[in-house]
Amino acid sequence: MSRTRIALLVLILCCWSTMAKALLVDPVDPGFRHELQLVADAGLIPGALSTWPVSRLALHDALRDIDDATLDEAAPGVREAARRVMERLDVRPGGFGGVSAQAVAGEGRPPARLAWYGLQDPSGSEASAEVGWRNDRVSVRGRVRAVEHAVDDDDLRYDGSRAAVRAGNWILAAGAQPVWWGPGWSGSPIKGTASRPVPAVHAVRSSPKAFEHPWLDWIGPWTLHAFYGQLESDRHISNADYGGMRVVFRPYPWLEFGLSRTFIWAGEKNARNQRNFRDLWFGRSNDRDRDVSADQLAGWDLRLSFGEGQRNALYGHFIGEDEAGMLPANYFGMLGLERVSDGGNARWFAEFADTSTRFYESRRTFNQAYEHSQFRTGNRHRGRPLGFPTDNDTRSVSLGMMRFGNEGRQDHVVARLAQLNRNDANRSGDGGNRISERATDLVDIEYLHRREAGPGYWELGVGGAWLDEAGSGSQFEPRVMAGWQGEW
Repeated sequence: MSRTRIALLVLILCCWSTMAKALLVDPVDPGFRHELQLVADAGLIPGALSTWPVSRLALHDALRDIDDATLDEAAPGVREAARRVMERLDVRPGGFGGVSAQAVAGEGRPPARLAWYGLQDPSGSEASAEVGWRNDRVSVRGRVRAVEHAVDDDDLRYDGSRAAVRAGNWILAAGAQPVWWGPGWSGSPIKGTASRPVPAVHAVRSSPKAFEHPWLDWIGPWTLHAFYGQLESDRHISNADYGGMRVVFRPYPWLEFGLSRTFIWAGEKNARNQRNFRDLWFGRSNDRDRDVSADQLAGWDLRLSFGEGQRNALYGHFIGEDEAGMLPANYFGMLGLERVSDGGNARWFAEFADTSTRFYESRRTFNQAYEHSQFRTGNRHRGRPLGFPTDNDTRSVSLGMMRFGNEGRQDHVVARLAQLNRNDANRSGDGGNRISERATDLVDIEYLHRREAGPGYWELGVGGAWLDEAGSGSQFEPRVMAGWQGEW
């Protein structure tokens, strides 16, 4: 262990708790996602659950509309999961808030500890608080978060603060909103929570109801999320615009298909006008005859559930770094397999990811994923990747287990084996792998126990990372975590 960091920050301000009662549910709780996915795979609610945030009211209405006969026919674990999710989806109008604190002794940030679903931008010890108010059409949330070792030296943050309004079947929001796109648990190749959220405006389709027109009803329930925001000033091209859109279809209860796209363009000294945006939208940003340049990512993902009760699933998520013929090219991505126990109280997953472009060929390309010749900072925000938490040129295998018991008990085990920055080089300029500047072999294991306590929960965890960096030798970095979170 290079040095020991022991800090306990106690903050009584305004903060985000796990399931605060805003219009949108954030990607912060693996247990909630597990139970919601269990109910969806049983065919009790429509729509895909690979795009976060999701609408609280739409989920509540879908669960409320399940008739008693259908629920009685479901497996006991599914019935219990539906009941618990309904209890947590409190839609009563009024104020809400919460406080939380976590202490980490040891190395609690990348590359020793990487983000995954529910763990956003690990930075060691932290404390946070929130206060907000909502009714069935409007919600406002103010949040403050203090962190111990911020990679961007911004120790006091307002990430998670936002205002949202419901307009018909849409929720419009503005603020620093966490986003997760894709079926994976260890990361998303295009939009995850490894970095701080980007301040942006968002549009989320609330209810995933299918089209009524007979030419379109075959695609089934569908969701859409679009956003447009601005990146930080401390980058190669200051204040570049950052936007994206994702749509997911569920034509069958066992099939989900998603399309995603993000872009970085404009910024300081670059023109923002209608013509340039039109060229960007139609994928003409790489044409030499055009006056627009943009760093774009686009791709697709697929999730297939199978077996008794649809308790197993295969999924893949593939993103193209370049464009050829107006279609994504030079893919990188991930593959995964997950299984739910017979009783529905445990989930296992195994995922393989490679963030080198054309990783499926012998002529894979390094220093290309998340990079761009003009926007040289690439797909990164405040020192962390906007996509997969290992950044580019990394091959990783992640194994995870989540187990859920009475009294709100949760046990999480996540193990990750990775070869970070495999070619031991970074692109010149402002880009390059921000998690590891040199080739590094990583083995990381973490165990976390969580239990409800009064209006919140407490958690204890232990972990350790074995790091072998080229030119520096190997070292072991243990860590111990303890935390508490309350909400009202």
